[in-house]
Amino acid sequence: MEEAGQVQETITKKRHIIHRTIEQVDSLIEDINKSITLTKDIVANVDRTEAASNLISDTISSLSSISEENAASSEETKASMTELADTMEALTNRANKLNDVAHTLEKEMEFFQ
Repeated sequence: MEEAGQVQETITKKRHIIHRTIEQVDSLIEDINKSITLTKDIVANVDRTEAASNLISDTISSLSSISEENAASSEETKASMTELADTMEALTNRANKLNDVAHTLEKEMEFFQ
């Protein structure tokens, strides 16, 4: 009988050990599920961050293109303004020559009056 009591006591101890093991495994499974959920959240955040990064990169590329276009336009405007300044200078020189011719013509006309 004493052996049966010891066997019963051993079985009871083993049941408690198994029960604690099951609780620990359940707790571990719960922690793993939390980790899975957090990992999915991290992946979603990484995807959103990547999308935002791509948007920023595209925006920077667009701004760079606009800057290059503006630089090219500025160069064209500068060239046009330089050409206009040269034309104005040539026109001023011709106007001065025409003015000189007009004064000369006026003086020569005085001779005939």
